[in-house]
Amino acid sequence: MTQHNLRTVAQPFLDFLQGRRVDAQLQYDLSTTFPMASLEVQHLKQWCLDGIQSGDIRMRGPNSLRFGNLLKGEMRIDIVDMTGVGPGHTHPNGEINLSFATEFTSTGATSFDGQTEGWLVKPPNSWHTPTVANGRMVIVYFLPKGAIQFD
Repeated sequence: MTQHNLRTVAQPFLDFLQGRRVDAQLQYDLSTTFPMASLEVQHLKQWCLDGIQSGDIRMRGPNSLRFGNLLKGEMRIDIVDMTGVGPGHTHPNGEINLSFATEFTSTGATSFDGQTEGWLVKPPNSWHTPTVANGRMVIVYFLPKGAIQFD
């Protein structure tokens, strides 16, 4: 598992995101172009899960909120494996999230910020406290220009 492999797996998303506004329309466009069942999303999901399990993706933090940096550059890509609530933060240039449920409870659908698996786009200058309910999720964060501010 290498940086080159990540570039190969992530390239369709990076190409698609190039020059696009980070807004509700982008969330719709991503969900339509790259639905959860698409080959591109499934490849990224498997790459992430394999990398976490094998230790090839260096994850830091407690078991309830492990995180890692995958790619730096114009579009930074981070990964979080979490359950519960994470630290509040602001997205100066927006944030594009792709989440995968990895553990489930019997109390309801596993969700990230109230949404089940899939794409979730936070617009520029938005703030949130990331929250996974009813299980555990791996979230891939695409951060335009790597901009994020923790409170």
